[in-house]
Amino acid sequence: MSEQRSGLANFFAGIGLGALFGLLMGLSVAQTVGGVIAALAAVLAGFFGLSDKGVIGSPARVAGFGLAAVAGIVGGVALRAQDTLSLTPQQAVARWTTAGYPAEEARSLVTFERLGIRPQGREVAAPPQPGRQTALFSGAAPGDCQRLAGIEDAGEVLLQFEALGGTWAQLVPALRATPQAAVLIKELACGSR
Repeated sequence: MSEQRSGLANFFAGIGLGALFGLLMGLSVAQTVGGVIAALAAVLAGFFGLSDKGVIGSPARVAGFGLAAVAGIVGGVALRAQDTLSLTPQQAVARWTTAGYPAEEARSLVTFERLGIRPQGREVAAPPQPGRQTALFSGAAPGDCQRLAGIEDAGEVLLQFEALGGTWAQLVPALRATPQAAVLIKELACGSR
């Protein structure tokens, strides 16, 4: 009975990781996800017990992961395609009116955000780029990213983090055990510059 329970636990462990992995892949349009997926694949290989001799871990865990990853990818793509996680146009207009804009102007600003149609009497350069409206990883100053640009060696990235100070330096102690993660964090924060 305990062997059956262990197989079921492994199956659900695979489902949990597969769903996370699939949703991340399905929801993302960023290039940096490729780096995250590569790092995650290395971690998952250890989790699944993969080696050159095949699967030495639990086949139930691998099966659960595979099923949930496919479902997660389909679900993530559907959420992204339907724009389910964004504000509705009415909510976006309410956000602008709450900020003090008249309702008509708020509607024209939402039209610009969604469709790129310039409001009358307004001069704008270009509609906002997709993905630029998030606060995630937006704390990196452009100067910091310029100093980190072109550095691919994990040790060098850690040295630059220390030299930059602030939040960068606070990351260094945690990254010493896995310095390659510093390169990934640099790419997430600054892009592949």
